Amino acid sequence: MLLGLIVLLFLMRLGTARRPQAPDLAADCAKPAFALSATSVRQGAPVSFTIVGRAGRTYALGFDVRSFERSADGRWVPVPPVAEGSLVAAAPEPMPADCSRTGYFAVPVPPGTHTVSLYELHALGPLFVAQQKITVTAG
Repeated sequence: MLLGLIVLLFLMRLGTARRPQAPDLAADCAKPAFALSATSVRQGAPVSFTIVGRAGRTYALGFDVRSFERSADGRWVPVPPVAEGSLVAAAPEPMPADCSRTGYFAVPVPPGTHTVSLYELHALGPLFVAQQKITVTAG
């Protein structure tokens, strides 16, 4: 049992060590924006992000999404372009008081050029903020 715990801790540490550092993006409580740790990444590899924006507002990153909409249970879900799939890279969350949030996501999409978009989510609907291209290469 102790050996299993040691192996688990080692794997957790290894996973953390492989996660790229969040990009530097100065907190800005007036103008929402985001930055990614890479513009080219292997399929399945992690990408870190930093989102800045108004405290208390809800922001989400979408991978190849056209927009976001409310589901029947009130959650925000991505709207894929045409019939393609989509991925929510950063789940919708309110911005903390310091106006900056970091995180990471894996890139389980096919190789090619994809678009990561930032949306501010309001009661009246989503507001597109910015987008950035990312190239995914075969793993």
